[in-house]
Amino acid sequence: MTRAARQPVAPSAPAPKLAPVKPRMLLVDLVTFRLTYFAGQRPDLRTMRRWIDSGQLPGVVIAGWYYVDVMALERRTGDPLVDKFLSENQSGE
Repeated sequence: MTRAARQPVAPSAPAPKLAPVKPRMLLVDLVTFRLTYFAGQRPDLRTMRRWIDSGQLPGVVIAGWYYVDVMALERRTGDPLVDKFLSENQSGE
């Protein structure tokens, strides 16, 4: 008995680009983050997506799903200039 060699199937569409994941990231999906970090009046999910897209909330989009980088959020100092400097120099730790 001989087995016929399987021909690889060509993908119909190119694979989507994935967001680069930094080594020190703790990603939490938006729904879980919203329930955990906001009490009472919670912001709308669309608002939170806009915050991630604009950079107001540290996060990434992976395959269309939004995630908050909780570690980056906890490292924030409140000063945008200092935060930018620290985020660019995290690889030197």
